[in-house]
Amino acid sequence: MIEELRKFPTSIISDCMGRRGAMDPGIKPVVEGLKIVGQAFTVRCGAKDNSMVHKSLYEAKRGDIIVIQTSSRDSVWGAILSFVARMRGIGGVVLDGNTRDISEIRAERYPLFCRGFTPQGSFKRGVGEINIPICCGGIQVNPRDVIIGDDDGVIVLPNQEVKKVLEKAAERVKLEKCWVEEIKRGKTLLELIKWEVDAQKLMGPA
Repeated sequence: MIEELRKFPTSIISDCMGRRGAMDPGIKPVVEGLKIVGQAFTVRCGAKDNSMVHKSLYEAKRGDIIVIQTSSRDSVWGAILSFVARMRGIGGVVLDGNTRDISEIRAERYPLFCRGFTPQGSFKRGVGEINIPICCGGIQVNPRDVIIGDDDGVIVLPNQEVKKVLEKAAERVKLEKCWVEEIKRGKTLLELIKWEVDAQKLMGPA
């Protein structure tokens, strides 16, 4: 089911969740054109400390998305961490904070989403937690929730909703293709507003 989700953009997924699930728009892709889909391996960093980020690279499974909560303005991610993450098959990283070594990460095209950049790194004091519920980009993320990210941003899809959202996403894509065909035939977007209302009824409650 996770691989099936790769077919759909984050906008469709969010619509099929009742237009929710999106992280704060301040969290953006460092490299455009890359998509991430995988289950969350969560990290909560200590103040000015990224020890648990290092540990997560060796605890997360292949294909997982490492999702990081930090209150620090310092960077908790960089080029060497990206190299190890790729080597170990980590599907991507979502960071509610800052990173560094941006030129190298872009050159390697590693899928990383973050708030900003700073050259100032973190200490390694062993402070923090892994694989616990966290808040990232204003959204609660539980271990094994599904993370979908593309150029529009990042969506958190609770694990128990995956099947239902997949079914709705397929229907939503068909509906939007119908709208495009109707617009080509001369319909206006105003006329299609009713279609949107009907579509919401079709999709049912999130």
